[in-house]
Amino acid sequence: MSKRHILGSAGWLCGRRPRTAIQSIGLRASCVCVLVAWSQVRAPTDARAAELVVLDPGHGGHLSGAQNADGVEEKTIVLAIALAARRALAADGYRVVLTRNDDRHVELADRIDLANRKGAAAFVSIHGNFSPVSSRRGVETYVLSAAASDETSLTLAHLENEGEVFDRIVDEDAFGGGAVDRDQADLRFILSDLVRMNAHQESGALALNVQDSVGRLDGFGPSRGLRQAPFRVLKGARMAAVLVEVGYLSNKRQGAFLATQNAQNAAGTAIARGVGRFLRAR
Repeated sequence: MSKRHILGSAGWLCGRRPRTAIQSIGLRASCVCVLVAWSQVRAPTDARAAELVVLDPGHGGHLSGAQNADGVEEKTIVLAIALAARRALAADGYRVVLTRNDDRHVELADRIDLANRKGAAAFVSIHGNFSPVSSRRGVETYVLSAAASDETSLTLAHLENEGEVFDRIVDEDAFGGGAVDRDQADLRFILSDLVRMNAHQESGALALNVQDSVGRLDGFGPSRGLRQAPFRVLKGARMAAVLVEVGYLSNKRQGAFLATQNAQNAAGTAIARGVGRFLRAR
C-alpha cells in the first residue's frame, strides 16, 4: 500500500463536515490516529535485534500430522526444527516465542492470537508435507489467501486446518467490539485495512526469504516456490506470517532425511536465516 493511498484515506476522513462540536473533535482525533497508525505500520526501527519472532511448530498432542515411512510423526520433526530456529535467532539477538515447546495441542486460532498479542514482527508456522504421489518432494512456502494457488494447495490447506472451516479472511471486529458510531466504524475499518494490507505485503517478502533459504539446502529441494492457500493458522495475522512445508514425509527418502537431527538443525538454521534477512530489510 502506498503512502499516497493512506494519506488519501486520512484526507477523506479529515475532510468530512462535522455536524456538531463533539463530532468535530472526534474527526480530528480520528485523522491523527490514522496517520499515527501509518507511521507505526511502516516506520523502520533501529532496534532490529529487539524484534520478536513467533515460531509455530505444527500440530501437537493428539494431532500428530503426517508420518514418514518409519512412523516418525510430523509434530515431532517440526518441533525439533522450531527449537533449532529459536537457537539460531536467539544467537542473533532476536526475541523468540514458540506456540508450543513440547508435545501439546494448541488451537489454530490461539497460535496467531499469541503473535498478535505480543506484537510479533514475524510469524512462521512450520510443517512437513504429505502427498499420495510418493515421488513428490521439495520445499513450499505459503501466504494466506482465500483462493488457493491450485488444487494441491487447497487439499493441503484442508489437511493442515485440522477440520476447522475457513470462513473469511477479514476480521470485521479486529480492533475491538461493541456498539460504535459511524465515525468510529470508519476509523476502525481504515486502521484494520491498513494493518491487513501491510501484513499481506510483508508476508510475501518473508515467504520469499524463507523459501529461498530453505529451498537451497541439500536434501530439502527442489524448491517448489511460493504459493497461497486458506490456512486457518495464518488468518487474522497483523504481521508478516507464512507457513513453510520443509519437505515431503510421504517421500521415503526425504521423509527419512527429515527425521534426522542434522536435517532438523539445518532446516531450523535456514528458517532463521530467512527470517533475519527479512527483518533486516524492512
